[in-house]
Amino acid sequence: MRNRIFRIVVLTVIGLVMASIAQAQTYTFSTLYSFKNNEKDPANPPFLVPAFLILGTDGNLYGTSSEGGTFGGGTVFKVAPTGQLSVLHSFKESPNSLARQSKQGNLLGTSVTTVFKLAPSTNGSYTFSTLYSNAAADIESGTVDSAGDFYGADEKCNPNACVFGIRPGKARTDLYHLGTQDSLLGNIIIRSPGDLYVSASYRGLQSTGWVQEIGGSFNTFSPTGTFPDSVHQDAVGNIYGLATSDDPTTGIYANIFKIDTNGVLSTVYYFTDGSEPIGSFAVDSTGNVFGTAVAQDESGFVFKVTPSGEETVLQTFSAFTFNIGLVMDKTGNLYGVTSGSGGSSGSGSVYKLAISQ
Repeated sequence: MRNRIFRIVVLTVIGLVMASIAQAQTYTFSTLYSFKNNEKDPANPPFLVPAFLILGTDGNLYGTSSEGGTFGGGTVFKVAPTGQLSVLHSFKESPNSLARQSKQGNLLGTSVTTVFKLAPSTNGSYTFSTLYSNAAADIESGTVDSAGDFYGADEKCNPNACVFGIRPGKARTDLYHLGTQDSLLGNIIIRSPGDLYVSASYRGLQSTGWVQEIGGSFNTFSPTGTFPDSVHQDAVGNIYGLATSDDPTTGIYANIFKIDTNGVLSTVYYFTDGSEPIGSFAVDSTGNVFGTAVAQDESGFVFKVTPSGEETVLQTFSAFTFNIGLVMDKTGNLYGVTSGSGGSSGSGSVYKLAISQ
């Protein structure tokens, strides 16, 4: 009996200590790099793109900008942990999304009409090549699996939205069509090799949104009356989504939802103050969701939402300084990119929120 009581006391103390540690976590904001208005630096991240910033396997941040660079059409850039910026490629047509870095260090990404690859060379530069190009396309996002296969979302695909694949050295193959209605696609996630999921929505007469398994039977609606704009998978396979509301007059402007590994849908948090989450986001090992949002006064902020639905604002930005999406490293530090005040060309920054206790 004494041993049992002792174990209960010990477990209770451990639980209280862990709860105290969780509550004591704070974040320190710092600017890693401020973009300069010099017609060479990146300028402004692409707006409403679910995945334009990634954390490379080498510890560097890689991102796209919609403006800046040699031709003024945007860039792919790298920022080292020390804050050093390198422009890897300048575009005439703005890039939007970046796929995750491959084992070989290649970066795959998209513009509206192309899928491109940036391959690193021994001297530190990157060689640009086009994997796919179609002037009639409207490519929103893409990702790459461990084998180097690329998967993309095209909103104008004979003529409606579809998910397509490109294997190394092969032509594009269309994998899934949404049908005959106009629709929007979010980002694509890979749950396991060959098992793809994409968020999609009909923003019109049907006013519905869902998360679709490509090539499988899993098809679930996101919370009623919302459109899933961005999805993320945690370490055990749960899918989380950020969704905006079909009718904000109900008092709900957006929500965070979760689809567990059994396909059960639940709503984690409702945004009822007029703010809307946007861009890529992160989920830690305990189910906390970290993301960015835009408030009603057009200011931006970084938020944390616990599994029980408690929101904490970790960082705020001034009006019209939009922060669109973030990534998390293995130790819980957060990284993001801002555009300049009022969306002015030649401004913005790369920032870090360092976790501390």
